[in-house]
Amino acid sequence: MKLLLPLKMFLLVLASVLTVQAQEETEEADLQQVLKQEGYDRNAPAVVKLVSDQGRRIGAGVILGVHEDGMGFILTSYSMVANRDKVAVILKDYPDPLLGRTVERWVDFDTDVAIVAVKNFPADQPVIVLSNDKSVPANETFTIIGHAEEGDWMPIPIQMIESDESHVAFNASEFSGIEGAPLVDEDGKMLGLIVSEGLANTENNLTLAVKTATIKPIIKEWFKPVPLVRKWEEQGVSIGGWVWAVGGSVIGGTLVTAIAISGGDGDSQSGLPRPPNPPNQR
Repeated sequence: MKLLLPLKMFLLVLASVLTVQAQEETEEADLQQVLKQEGYDRNAPAVVKLVSDQGRRIGAGVILGVHEDGMGFILTSYSMVANRDKVAVILKDYPDPLLGRTVERWVDFDTDVAIVAVKNFPADQPVIVLSNDKSVPANETFTIIGHAEEGDWMPIPIQMIESDESHVAFNASEFSGIEGAPLVDEDGKMLGLIVSEGLANTENNLTLAVKTATIKPIIKEWFKPVPLVRKWEEQGVSIGGWVWAVGGSVIGGTLVTAIAISGGDGDSQSGLPRPPNPPNQR
């Protein structure tokens, strides 16, 4: 009888440990399954890797659109590119790094977002899909497509901790390559953009994302006068396959004619703000 009691207690403890372990494994599996494979496949190539400060700073951005003259536009966090007018832009499915320039006129300090422009942007690159969902509730799990020590373009499951009208906050302090990365839903549509500033009174080094619903009016105003041959999508409604009739011929996709981005405001007809003092490119 004395031997049975310790054995019974041991079995109870073992059962409790196994139950907790099973719950943790189930929760981990649920986290990994938040982003559907087709959602990742569609939107991960629209995420870029940004490298600045001579390789010491790594972040991300999303492809918003392409000007009819071949200039590509990347949305990122201003804190990622502040005081660094030159950044390397690396595409997921393109072999060569590109040179990007911060567009000073397209910076919003309230939301901490900015635009990086890239000359001669490669054709057929996908654009990001923006979600129209304004609700990103706390205690629910979403995904970041960003860069981590484990690899680039990683789907990183994150549970929301705090949420207000324009921002969400979560704990992602162990990841260093996600600033400017998109926060996405299960279909890969962008719910928000990872930034460094925004939500007041956060504790425990929480990471912040500004909601897409807050960003969208800003970028629509910025790009209103700009002729784009490819443009971000909303809720899967594709307008990226636009074609432009020019001189009786139809041009589809991205034109590779380089646009001069130096100088002042002399060529205002295109509606394209000019990044200052571009580097020499051969």
